[in-house]
Amino acid sequence: MDGARISLNQFFRALRGTNPFAKNRVSDGAEGEVDVAAIHQAEFGQLIRRVEDVRRGMGGAGSIGVMVLGAAGIGKSHVLARLARWARRDGQATLVLLHNVVASPQRMARYLLRATMSTLAGSRSGGYTESELYRLLNRAIMGRLSSQGRSGVPHPDDRAIVLSRILREVDGDREVARALVGFLRAALAAAGGGDPAADDRARAAVEWLSGEVIGADAAEELGLRSGDEDGASLPDDQSIELVFCQLAHLAGTAERPLVLCIDQVDNLDDEKVTALSAFLHVLIDHSRQLLVVVSGVRQSMLRLQAQQIVAEAAWDRLVQHRIELRAVDPAQARLLVQARVEQFAGPFRELGELRAAVSADSLFPLDDAWLSGWLGDQVDVRPRDALTAARDRWEQQQDRVQTAGADAWLETWPGGGPPPLGPHRSLIETVDELIDRKLVERITERKLQPDALPPDADNLATLTLSLLHYCLGRTAYTLVSAERTARGRKVPIYDLLASERRPDGTETSTGVLFLAGDNKQKSTAGIKRMLEDPHPPEQRILVTDEERRPLGLGPRGLAHYEALRKLSRRRFLHLKMDFAAHAALDAMLGLIRSARVGDLDVEFPRGEIRPLAEVEVVESLHRLNRFADQPLLRLLLTEEPPVVVPRPRPPDVDAERVRATIAGHLSWRPGLTTVEVTEELIERAELGAFPFDDVHAEIKRIAQALHARGVVDATAQDDALLLRLPDETRLDPWTSPAPGGSHAADASAGSAPPDGLP
Repeated sequence: MDGARISLNQFFRALRGTNPFAKNRVSDGAEGEVDVAAIHQAEFGQLIRRVEDVRRGMGGAGSIGVMVLGAAGIGKSHVLARLARWARRDGQATLVLLHNVVASPQRMARYLLRATMSTLAGSRSGGYTESELYRLLNRAIMGRLSSQGRSGVPHPDDRAIVLSRILREVDGDREVARALVGFLRAALAAAGGGDPAADDRARAAVEWLSGEVIGADAAEELGLRSGDEDGASLPDDQSIELVFCQLAHLAGTAERPLVLCIDQVDNLDDEKVTALSAFLHVLIDHSRQLLVVVSGVRQSMLRLQAQQIVAEAAWDRLVQHRIELRAVDPAQARLLVQARVEQFAGPFRELGELRAAVSADSLFPLDDAWLSGWLGDQVDVRPRDALTAARDRWEQQQDRVQTAGADAWLETWPGGGPPPLGPHRSLIETVDELIDRKLVERITERKLQPDALPPDADNLATLTLSLLHYCLGRTAYTLVSAERTARGRKVPIYDLLASERRPDGTETSTGVLFLAGDNKQKSTAGIKRMLEDPHPPEQRILVTDEERRPLGLGPRGLAHYEALRKLSRRRFLHLKMDFAAHAALDAMLGLIRSARVGDLDVEFPRGEIRPLAEVEVVESLHRLNRFADQPLLRLLLTEEPPVVVPRPRPPDVDAERVRATIAGHLSWRPGLTTVEVTEELIERAELGAFPFDDVHAEIKRIAQALHARGVVDATAQDDALLLRLPDETRLDPWTSPAPGGSHAADASAGSAPPDGLP
């Protein structure tokens, strides 16, 4: 769209509906993130050099540990996100970026693998040929063939042969090799469409490689051994380590080292940090061409060393290279603000009505006088503080537009002083508003990247228990105790045991079993143990991830399940969780743990920023009733069933009109928010009869669906989404159908069983 077609009305709608500074922290490697290369350039260069060191085998055994330290709000997550974008765009590394890795100490290694494989493989049915795991295999095959002087697109059977030879260099037992080759064949067959069961085989291979239990029949199809009556799985941490070693070996063969980044390590409980660091130590020692990057708040990380929560040997490996981020100088802080302003204002700068203001001040619609005054005589500036100050100034301009009107705002811009801030709010009100807003944002972040929070029973159990511990001893709840069931020689019947005290003083017990896998045998065995418990608790609760891994049972399992269902509701309850509930538990614990290490700020009064204490976040969540709002927590805190709130019929929003509106804007500007889309459609589509929030919720749902399809790239900003066009996808040369051929042709030749590996 040229300048003549961009209207002043569009500028004001964008000014009201978008705040480029609304998000002052980064938690992923989203494309389109405003980046200023000059900020932490030297430290980012050190990370790039470590990738190159691994590529050239300069890390001794070939793998390197790096620790990124810095004060809260200094930009650690931003640097890791920049590294993720660099790896994706320049193709120099295969990178996995994880946050909030929550698991029991005993299963920490398994969950780390689970999250890594979920990130690499994704969960799109029939779409595994678009996954990073599939591309990783093909790059390794291509790298080996190139080293032999061979070119062209090889037949799927030839790919399997080359891949198995590469994998055999690491895996003498060949179990992991069979699973990876089985995945390659099944992914191709599923893409071709000629084999209806191929997608199930590919998913079974991913589940096994993730450390989950798959059924005996699926294991047999992949040529894997069945370990017990439940099916087949990786038996121990050594086999989990082998999968990581194979992934690193494949990445090295493709000359794109595997980079495993774990952000906010210090957010974890001490015993979980011990387990995680011990396993990462083993990975660095035993793998080749792996770069492990961990980050955390400097003071918290050094405490882990001083108190020997991280063993000395593990610390030495993880801090083989130490990168410390410092505050930026005022000139860099100015660049940070200016870059975001320019991205927003760029498309509007040629509007005739704005030329005078733009010529007078390059920071329009902010102003240079304000920024110079805020920077004052500061020597060092936290990037987060600069973004927060700019956010406040932007909100002041939004308030002026709202109160004075667009024309008057433009005539008096930038205004004499800050406008009235509205009714006075107490510290408690300010904290509650912040926590509510950040909780929505974190949940949305998980919804936009669901593969980073895979369905996992241990993760759900650990999240639940961790949150319940913040509820013990509170008179508002009936909970008396909650504990994890010890794992001994026998598989425990329940994952959690809790006791509650009723109003009459009597105590009641509850056992909770979590199931989040596809394996019918394992689910049947778990339900059978629950049914046949000789000393059952008063209530038995079965929790399943019904949205992504619905409970699957064979005839025997269904019979056991029906027997349990015949019990009264007080004795047995099946809670079917959706992803939003899982993400809410993760977001709540993430906020609490961020505050624990001083990495969550509150601004009160305006202009004065300080870190929130852990207890302040916990108390806010209690005041907001967020613990009891969660269906599972409510059952254990109040003995009351989840509250089912009837949802009003959503506004009838035309999804195609939403898509066309977004596409129209993104054809001439770098991004817009769902708030802007909502305002425009309310004006154009006669949706004014509905509350703004209801229309906005529906437009966010449509935008999230477009994000999932790769049509747009969405980023959470408070309770809105910032929408951008995604970068062009760099397809592997063998991902797209070859001239004169197709995936279907490949698949017909790729259906041979994998148990004949050379």
